[in-house]
Amino acid sequence: MPEKIQQQLVSELAEDVARRYTIETDDAAALIDETLNASPVFQQMLQQAAAQEAPVKQIKRNKTYKKWAKEAKSRIYHQLRRYRTDDKIFHETINLLQNSNAGDALEPILTEVLHSHRSTSERMSSLRETLDTYASLLDDCRNENQEKLRILDVGCGIFPLLFPYAERPLPGIYHAADRDKLAIALLQAYGASAACDGSFQASEWELGERPVPFSQEYDVALLLKVVPVVRRLSPDLLSELAELPARKLVVTGCKYSMVRRTSIESRERRVVQEFAAEFGFTVVAPFETADEVGFLLER
Repeated sequence: MPEKIQQQLVSELAEDVARRYTIETDDAAALIDETLNASPVFQQMLQQAAAQEAPVKQIKRNKTYKKWAKEAKSRIYHQLRRYRTDDKIFHETINLLQNSNAGDALEPILTEVLHSHRSTSERMSSLRETLDTYASLLDDCRNENQEKLRILDVGCGIFPLLFPYAERPLPGIYHAADRDKLAIALLQAYGASAACDGSFQASEWELGERPVPFSQEYDVALLLKVVPVVRRLSPDLLSELAELPARKLVVTGCKYSMVRRTSIESRERRVVQEFAAEFGFTVVAPFETADEVGFLLER
């Protein structure tokens, strides 16, 4: 009897959470169930409610239930705000890359890890269209008769791995930088693997740190979903982004909230436009992908 009551409570709460947050109902239910099972106080309350044959509506008004329902929702919220959902997958993928051969297909090696990081999982459902959009943008950054584009990707996450995963060459000489140690370790494992042609480099770097890990001039800097985050958390560092050594910038924001099922497209577009205006960039072209709104900017 208590099990059936808990199942109903979990099911109803999971449906409510999935309506509000960017999580599937079954995944929400699993996290809620785990949270409630870990609480002896909640389980005791459930036993008492079952003994008294209390209806579910009455149990939902109980302070103990409200407390643990709130905790379960808080746990889901904070998990959805994580960029990496499973560090173990990262370590396993690093090991696979270090032991891969030149002929190994990268898709099975990278599939799981790409789905476990926000920078890539949001793009997987429309990957072909997204990479086509970026290929076109980067072609516009190329000088006439230029063999290889020089690209700087700041706040990269593991975005560069989408190219080999989709069996596409990297779009140029590519330098990726991020503050996430594990993401950079993964990118460095790819860069050192037999699958990479040597035109890729990854550096661990926190915006504002000195010295910067790049000194050459680049044709284009990618700031994908970076500017709105920096504007919100460290607005004084926006000038660092504006001063990156690149003649063109590809700057994007998110169409949808990372956690809640709400559109933030207008706000993110405005933040990127304000960044361009504040630091004197010319807007060359607006563009969109399935989950991003962005602009190609030029000094």
